[in-house]
Amino acid sequence: MTESSDETTPRDDGPAAESDGSIQQNEAMTTDGAPTRDLEPEAAAEVEPQPAPEPQPDAEPEPEPEPEREPIVVSAEDLKAAIESVRTAIRAGESVVFPTDTVYGIGADPFSPQAVQGLLDAKHRGRDMPPPVLIGDADVLEAYTRDVPAAARLLANRYWPGPLTLILTAQSSLRMDLGETKGSIGVRVPDHEVARAILRATGPLAVSSANISGEPAATDEPEARRQLRGSVAVYVDGGATPGPTPSTIVDFASDLSGRVLRVGAIPLDELRKLLPGLAGPEPDPVPEESVPADEPESQERTVDEGAAHVSETGDPTEAAPAPAVAETKTEEKTS
Repeated sequence: MTESSDETTPRDDGPAAESDGSIQQNEAMTTDGAPTRDLEPEAAAEVEPQPAPEPQPDAEPEPEPEPEREPIVVSAEDLKAAIESVRTAIRAGESVVFPTDTVYGIGADPFSPQAVQGLLDAKHRGRDMPPPVLIGDADVLEAYTRDVPAAARLLANRYWPGPLTLILTAQSSLRMDLGETKGSIGVRVPDHEVARAILRATGPLAVSSANISGEPAATDEPEARRQLRGSVAVYVDGGATPGPTPSTIVDFASDLSGRVLRVGAIPLDELRKLLPGLAGPEPDPVPEESVPADEPESQERTVDEGAAHVSETGDPTEAAPAPAVAETKTEEKTS
């Protein structure tokens, strides 16, 4: 019988500890009975510790959308309160809505680029469609325009206050940023007592129809508020307006004799009673395929001259394209 040494046979009471306090070595038996040892301390020390991962910063939470502001609605019957509310909003660079003699209009300070941009943003419109300017009285026309031709004065004397917008050459010193106006300005005196009272209190306002571009122009305050909502600070409720037919637009900035860009509330024939040579939109041509097969192509057909060029939305600032004229190219006006 062969005896086993202490070095190869584990003791029942566990491994012995070294007297000098060194790391204990555990022994294990292999399948064939041979002992094996754990890694030596020197080998274990050669494994480099892995650095702890850096903590990732928490993602910033997305800001909650700001609640839509609640606009002020004031009745035109309390005209003093309505005017004060409008003046406060205009001074703060805000947009306001009030009734006119055609449709409800959205107005802003024409001397403030930020205020005008706010008006355009509310309508979802670009600077290529600048708004006209409404004034309280025709007497202040000279403050904003120059080189007003006699034909334009004749129409102003006859139809102001009323649904007539005149496009004239702007004063060179005028500090209004209405958009891409090419040095012109659209001016109108509305035939509405509430609108004129507001304009006399605030001064001139850049005004467009109170609607989102492409939508019908609002003819009452609830409809204007339904479309424009909190983008407008103050709504003046003056009841229903005569709309939806917009103002008639006559351009004297590019043609001193006058050219009707849009036929609105004032018919072209009526304007020509004062200015017989006034140029106007030509009837839309009838598409060839719309002529019935049994109808000779040479047969004359007529199109309502006014209806063919009035904006479908009734927007008083969306002018119809000027007709092409031989030898002269007339630019489209959008005020």
